[in-house]
Amino acid sequence: MKAIFLDRDGVINRTIYRDGVKASPRNISELHIHDGVSEAIRLFKSAQYIPIVISNQPDVARNKMSISQLQEINYEISKRTGLEHFYMCAHDDIDNCDCRKPKTGLIKKAISDYNITTEGSFMIGDQNRDIDAGLKESLSCIYISENKLKDIKYLKVLTAPSLIVASQLILNGLHNE
Repeated sequence: MKAIFLDRDGVINRTIYRDGVKASPRNISELHIHDGVSEAIRLFKSAQYIPIVISNQPDVARNKMSISQLQEINYEISKRTGLEHFYMCAHDDIDNCDCRKPKTGLIKKAISDYNITTEGSFMIGDQNRDIDAGLKESLSCIYISENKLKDIKYLKVLTAPSLIVASQLILNGLHNE
């Protein structure tokens, strides 16, 4: 099986800004799904990819939201987009866990759970830590941004302005160029 590993905030839904700092939505009223996400998920599934969300959610460890609030948001994302598989790290950086990106514990767990082959699978994210995790697991990566990645270690990483554009790149085979 092949998979599309997706970061959540910034790729699937809009990032919230609190006091000028990027943050995750903490309730349904703050959740705004990006245009084209449902279509991209449908396209991935029809091409026999398993779309899987791999997301750091440190607000749980920081006591700014509960696990049940996180689950409620993921359930709402699932209803609106067709996403079915969510792997969440609820730790903070200081916890030094294996599941928090750029570490690859959640990706490895999903690979094992669904018997995924890394060849032909992708990581799509909007942060360096997403891309770093994908590269560590030998996944092809697409960075969601209007700007090209400038770091030399990302020389072979494509950029796309949105998930729907990334899905078109993947499904049209343009990632091999």
